[in-house]
Amino acid sequence: MNLKHFFLFLILLLLLFTGLLLYFTLQQGAVAFYIAEGAVIISVITLAVFYKRIVKPIRTLAQGMDMLKMQDFTQRLKTIGQKETDTIAETFNAIISRLREEQIHTREQEHFLNLIINNTSTAIILLDGNNKISFLNSAATTLFGKDVVSKGLSEINTPVAKILSSVAPHSTITLPTNTGDLFRCTHETFMDSGYAHHFFIIENVTTEINNAQRTAYEKIIRMISHEVNNSMTGILSTMQMLEEICHENNKLSYFEEPIDACINRSTQLGQFLSRIAQVVKIPDPKLRSCNINDCITQAVTFVKSEADNRNIDISIHYSAESIIKGIDIDLFQQALINILRNAMESIDKNGKISIDFSENHIFITDNGKGIDAKIAENIFRPFFSTKKGGQGIGLMMIADILTKHGFKYSLATNPQTNLTTFAIYI
Repeated sequence: MNLKHFFLFLILLLLLFTGLLLYFTLQQGAVAFYIAEGAVIISVITLAVFYKRIVKPIRTLAQGMDMLKMQDFTQRLKTIGQKETDTIAETFNAIISRLREEQIHTREQEHFLNLIINNTSTAIILLDGNNKISFLNSAATTLFGKDVVSKGLSEINTPVAKILSSVAPHSTITLPTNTGDLFRCTHETFMDSGYAHHFFIIENVTTEINNAQRTAYEKIIRMISHEVNNSMTGILSTMQMLEEICHENNKLSYFEEPIDACINRSTQLGQFLSRIAQVVKIPDPKLRSCNINDCITQAVTFVKSEADNRNIDISIHYSAESIIKGIDIDLFQQALINILRNAMESIDKNGKISIDFSENHIFITDNGKGIDAKIAENIFRPFFSTKKGGQGIGLMMIADILTKHGFKYSLATNPQTNLTTFAIYI
């Protein structure tokens, strides 16, 4: 029984007692009746004061407790004309106002934080207590897909996800991929309700690292080219002059062959530096609308003779309609030619190259030696090569041309079919 009901019960008892008292006092005489009536009036006044002084303040405080329990900070307690209770009500209202301000401020901050999280280019993944994905932002959705919530990282079939599952807490690694992208992956934890929750931050640092690498090797190449070319000019002139002297003097003809070898090697060195300089100096593409069908056909025609000599069949599966894209045809053809030559070198002799393309992609597939998964992570690094005597220039130039066009790309070998595909997403 709460206080209100108890108070009503007292009123009913008082009314019953008053009725009985009036009945008996009427039988005793007028004086007794008036005395009883006065006692009844005093009792009623006492109950009213009791309600106002005790019951009503308690009800007011109970109302305030209900507001706190429901986290309703929009209402206020009313004053009831009692100094002590009104002081409590005013203090309570001040606290409620402060809580309301904090609530609004917190919601605004949460909204601002959500906007940042969902609009940043950095991918963020949050795991629950069972190490399943409970949240991922827009950038992470682009990277891993929409249907990965409630899955573990090891259940997601992407290279980045599989590497993330092995990253130790409170550590950061840089992860290369077979698409030429570089990701900086950070694994951290935070406490919530007394439990540690894991989250990952994945940043695409491809542009940042590539620019730093490019700046570094451009300086080195310029310095080497300057010093070597200055030296080689004088050396070649001297060697050519010695060759002429040896040719005119039969006694010195023995030295003609080694001098000629030195001249050839010096010339090759100059050509090598020129090729590297060309990679560094790849211009920005001048885009114009071109027919991709014709562009691919011309690239295949250019390498057809070499393919025939190697007994390699190149088949093209054209799109039903002509595909027009904005490209720099010279640069893009150079990239296609280099891709086809790499495929032929992988096959060596007696093989097949298939070119499939549509409005969104170009797939160049060969049945050559294939690429190991660990090597695939590094193939687009500057000057990285698995060929004996290779300089790692070809793929670097391809990646640079495609990146300047804004095209995504990847190079990987399917372990089931052992077919290697260079994919260009246009």
